[in-house]
Amino acid sequence: YQVARDTETPVVLVVNGRGASLSLAAVIRGIAEFLPCANVRGVVLNKTSAAACAYAAPAIEKHTGVAVLGNIPADEAFSLESRHLGLVTADEVEQLSARIDKMAELVEKSVDVDRLLEIAATAPDIREEPYRLEPIAGARPIIAVARDEAFSFYYEENLRALEDLGCELAFFSPLCDSELPQGTSALYLGGGYPELHARQLSENAPMREAVRRAVESCMPTVAECGGFLYLQREIADSEGRRWPVAGALEGASENGGRLFHFGYVDLTSQRDGLYGPRGTRIRAHEFHYWQSTCPGGDFWAQKPRRDKGWPCMTTTPSLVAGFPHVYYPANPDVARAFASAAASFAERRRHG
Repeated sequence: YQVARDTETPVVLVVNGRGASLSLAAVIRGIAEFLPCANVRGVVLNKTSAAACAYAAPAIEKHTGVAVLGNIPADEAFSLESRHLGLVTADEVEQLSARIDKMAELVEKSVDVDRLLEIAATAPDIREEPYRLEPIAGARPIIAVARDEAFSFYYEENLRALEDLGCELAFFSPLCDSELPQGTSALYLGGGYPELHARQLSENAPMREAVRRAVESCMPTVAECGGFLYLQREIADSEGRRWPVAGALEGASENGGRLFHFGYVDLTSQRDGLYGPRGTRIRAHEFHYWQSTCPGGDFWAQKPRRDKGWPCMTTTPSLVAGFPHVYYPANPDVARAFASAAASFAERRRHG
């Protein structure tokens, strides 16, 4: 709603119409009128047959003033497998392109695509300049970013912020590579599913050793959620078997049996560290099933508009590691601190 309002973009709702009829009008009208300037211009009925859509559409349009643009039938092509924490990632879906083509065929047959495009064309041009950060003078440090089947979650805005600041991102695989990218001056170990690949991560001893040595040499390192688990002594896989990993941090992790600390948090540092001085604040989100025996206590995580909070994360002048996924645009100084530390490390190495 907020993005649509701020950009004056028309909204098309996708509403589950399975087993419903006139009650859909109440839901659609409620969304369209609940807040001002919702700009709801159309609706697509999901998991609904063409006959059911034709039956419900006149009443919906009469009582809401919102155009029914068609239906999406229930079909296996739209069924994507899920696991703890969300969907199976795109790279793991078999014959994904063929499935997307099938989805497109179904949508083209059952949705008025021309009318959908007409509604989309009424959106005005974006007037705001793209969000960018000014580069740090003279900086061109290489930040090694873990990216493979085990480490796949990053805010793209975070990666772009580091590039804007003058950093070069070099992607590597803790699963398959035996060493860090040449010239690495910092590490960024993002979230993902290391617990599903614990054996392979553990058996890649050269990479485990390379990461451990990098952290112990005070190379600037950010490790979030899955990356945090990888830095610890060991991690349990989904069957409960324990595997040694990087060993750069104390602690071990295993399945806690439920989702922990789900949602957005406001972080406040309790001591000086890589992200800045004590009192540095930044927004983040946290969600995980695996629990650590040493979750850290150098930041305080506070749930927005709630009394609930908890200690989390470990930080030093060269390290930030913990479960929260930090969002750099919420406090660009945090990204600048990381990039500056990487540049300083690179400079010290160049001069011996």
